[in-house]
Amino acid sequence: WGMSTGLFKSPAERDTSVPNPPQIAEEDFDPDEEPIGAPALPGAADPQRAWVSIFSPDDASTVAAPGGTEAKAMSDDTGTFLRIRSTSDAAVVFDVGQGVLEQLAGKRVVFAIAARAEEGKETQISISCNFGELGGCGRKRYAVGYARGDFLFEVEFPAKTPGAAGTVAIVSDLAGEGKAVDIYEIKASPAE
Repeated sequence: WGMSTGLFKSPAERDTSVPNPPQIAEEDFDPDEEPIGAPALPGAADPQRAWVSIFSPDDASTVAAPGGTEAKAMSDDTGTFLRIRSTSDAAVVFDVGQGVLEQLAGKRVVFAIAARAEEGKETQISISCNFGELGGCGRKRYAVGYARGDFLFEVEFPAKTPGAAGTVAIVSDLAGEGKAVDIYEIKASPAE
């Protein structure tokens, strides 16, 4: 009975579990240190890209606020921004220069709009584009909260020479309740 139950076996012989892998030296891991080449957070614009600025609140001359809309430059502890307010049937329009479109023609392009909703008033925005000979971007719809975020979309541009400037139009409140959105910047970059 003692032989059949393994009573006379050493502890190493009785251990029938899966063998442990050999121990290796400890890594120097610092949880606060961001690894090189770390992926961007979902919905965040990659800061390593070569971004082309389309809109900055420092130069609001490229913005048109037609009847039923308003655009006002403001700032707080998060920085300078343009607060836009529109109804569901009118949009604030941001110009995209012809020179910018020439740089991006023939490429797949990522657009990033840094925005947030007015405090305590989450809203749904819509974004549409008109790039003339290069086409458009369809109609994009996003839910925007009070935390500043990057709202990204891609456009495949044909290899044509644009004959004019283009536009990006933003409706700040699809529900038509007059909620505002703060726009910090609009930028574009060829996709990798």
